[in-house]
Amino acid sequence: MKRNKKTEDPTAFFKLSQKAEGSLEKQDLSEVVKISSKTPKPKTFTLRLPVEELQELQALVSEVNKYSQYKKISTNDVVRAMISYGTKMDPERVVRALKDI
Repeated sequence: MKRNKKTEDPTAFFKLSQKAEGSLEKQDLSEVVKISSKTPKPKTFTLRLPVEELQELQALVSEVNKYSQYKKISTNDVVRAMISYGTKMDPERVVRALKDI
């Protein structure tokens, strides 16, 4: 089977060639080709904070937004940035920070 614009995609080419041979019925193509057509959805996570810590987080978000020139920074963005920064920290430093809480 020769390739054209419709069959430039290897998955589409495979599907067309299998249909031409009659060996592809109503199978899920992602199982045959071993690719996933769906991207994983982010999982939700609820973070419960005391009122004082929530106010501190909101103050931090407003401070960060003063420096952001292009878009509004959300609370979720700040928490994700702290997680990213925390993974690069020394674990002993994280433990010391937890003792201060």
